[in-house]
Amino acid sequence: MKKHVFATTLLAATLSFVNTADATIVIPNPENPFNTTIGDWDADLDNEVLQQDKIWTLVDTDLPDDTALVFTLFQLGGTDLHTLQILSGALGQPPGVWTLTYTLELTQAAIDAGAFFTEGSIGADTAGEGTAANFLASKTITDINGAHGPLLASNGVIGSTPLAGTFLTVTETITWTDGAFLSTSNAYRQFVPEPASLLLLGAGLLGAFGASRRKSA
Repeated sequence: MKKHVFATTLLAATLSFVNTADATIVIPNPENPFNTTIGDWDADLDNEVLQQDKIWTLVDTDLPDDTALVFTLFQLGGTDLHTLQILSGALGQPPGVWTLTYTLELTQAAIDAGAFFTEGSIGADTAGEGTAANFLASKTITDINGAHGPLLASNGVIGSTPLAGTFLTVTETITWTDGAFLSTSNAYRQFVPEPASLLLLGAGLLGAFGASRRKSA
């Protein structure tokens, strides 16, 4: 009986491991555009996309399953600019208000390296026949220090906000009135301190630790 229970538990654990391993969409080359859809993102067991040291997790959306997504990473002078572009897969849907909520977090390796988000922005485009009055996108970002935003964008005008954290919750609202929605682009900049800055930080932490030890003694 015990052997049977053990075998069943082992099988369940193995299946759980396999499911977990298959649950995350891993971008093979983060510097090349990765194309997927809301449906594929949602169908993934953990709703996760792993892009280099970033994890994008789908929380909730009412966008149609055929809405196209493009994940891209750009290297800009020591910073990583990760973007999520939402394309016009929803053009066949009636005009209205659509919401996408997701989280974006750094992996432990990035946190150990002293990395954090420094900027978030949103850009928007409309189809040729569109006007500024018929498409608007807004985004509210919450990081470890509280809410930042909302950001507003229309017809390619970009707004940005400073960030300070390793975990973000993003709620984006897309509104259009005539079916002219083309795309929005969400961008997140990451800064990794230079080695000299890390040495100064380490020295400061060591000094604080030494002072606390002397005080306790």
